[in-house]
Amino acid sequence: MRYTLKITSAVALGGVVRPAGSIVDLDEATAKNLLQRGKAELTEKSPPPPAPDGPIGTDDTEGKKKGATRRQRKTPSDEQKGGDA
Repeated sequence: MRYTLKITSAVALGGVVRPAGSIVDLDEATAKNLLQRGKAELTEKSPPPPAPDGPIGTDDTEGKKKGATRRQRKTPSDEQKGGDA
């Protein structure tokens, strides 16, 4: 599938520098890459963008518990001082 994008920040495509404002026709993989990096936006002629694959734009830390921390060992000098380390 081909996508028509408007370049928002100068990029090199196929060895040619495309300035901001350029309209380009690209393959799906290149279009996804530029859209995810914020270097281009869809034009009205383009089909809706495909859902991104992989970890980009996701937060995998949600719902995970932090690991327990270990308590420090008491040394003999701490016990003599009455310290609570």
